[in-house]
Amino acid sequence: MKWQGPFFLSLFLGLLLEAPTLKGQAASYSFVGKDCGNSSVQMLEVQGVPKLGTTFFLITSGSNHSNPIAWTSNFLFTGISNTNFGGLKLPFDLAKLSTVRNTFCGILRNDILVVNLAPEGIPRPKYPIVIPQDKSLIGLRFYHQAFRLMGFYDLRTQRWTYFYDISREGIAVVGT
Repeated sequence: MKWQGPFFLSLFLGLLLEAPTLKGQAASYSFVGKDCGNSSVQMLEVQGVPKLGTTFFLITSGSNHSNPIAWTSNFLFTGISNTNFGGLKLPFDLAKLSTVRNTFCGILRNDILVVNLAPEGIPRPKYPIVIPQDKSLIGLRFYHQAFRLMGFYDLRTQRWTYFYDISREGIAVVGT
């Protein structure tokens, strides 16, 4: 067998350089894309980072169902992939789903594994995300998006119209 020095040397160096990175992976939270719409308030915000043995918080807009002809429901989506969702390749432009009475805005950037409904009457609810003290989680990535559904009843036409929009994507990387 012929000596494969350069290949094995590069493999060895790659593993050597990668090992400290995994052990010392810094916890981080970053955003990709932008919110849909004209609001000056971000649909998804973060407080803290996903560090082992700590809790960080995601903040969304609240839900409001007090007006019978104009209401808002906000959801927090959590997923583990930002490349596909079932058979759907991501990112996916939600505008493709729009119809005459249903307007979609924004880019779906992650799959949906967990859905939380924002509580009623709290303008900016905080969702605690607990990261256990488990070293096997270092380097784990998970993804978040806030999703808003707004319904408006048109008294003139006596029909409901719905608007759906989605936030920028939040990317959590578990670290130390």
